[in-house]
Amino acid sequence: MLRVSRIMTTEVISVSPELGLRDAMELFVARHVSGAPVIEGRKVVGVVTLTDLVSLAASTPGAPTLRLEVSEPGADEPLEPYVEGDESVSAFFTEYWDDAGADSAVRMGASDAPEWNALEELTVRHAMSEEVLHIPPDTAVTRAAEFMQRHRVHRVLIMEGEQLEGILSTSDIARAVAEHQLSDRRFVFGTPQLRADGSWW
Repeated sequence: MLRVSRIMTTEVISVSPELGLRDAMELFVARHVSGAPVIEGRKVVGVVTLTDLVSLAASTPGAPTLRLEVSEPGADEPLEPYVEGDESVSAFFTEYWDDAGADSAVRMGASDAPEWNALEELTVRHAMSEEVLHIPPDTAVTRAAEFMQRHRVHRVLIMEGEQLEGILSTSDIARAVAEHQLSDRRFVFGTPQLRADGSWW
């Protein structure tokens, strides 16, 4: 019976809960992984997947670029002509963006976007799942596959107590199947015998 300890990945890529959302996405893409355990100190505190990160990013609104039109006292009064040198260049934008959540100098100084990016303030802690699914390393691979199917996950942590030993993914199981590691030959009538012509009986 093949145990998960024989096919699991022992070089586990983990992330800190304080890692920025954008940095986590870049790490996953660079290392070609779709999920990782979240470790704080030496303790596993959660699991985060690329789907979790993308879902959070998609549900997070960006900072507004314009203030809503509201009627303010004196709005009907004629505007005084602008005289160059009366105020800083950014003062005009500050007036319109003062409630948008970011200083106008930050907006204007951004080299990669015209507005402040709300994702910069989010970390893995905001996206991770605190439910840590795990199995011991001596679990049979077939039982592990059933466990993963029941919980509808593509990976499961392999832990001995609170110690992280590795991670098992559907790719690990598929590789084991392709390499015939799960073959379990059983002979009903004892050990097979080799005939003189090379065939078994």
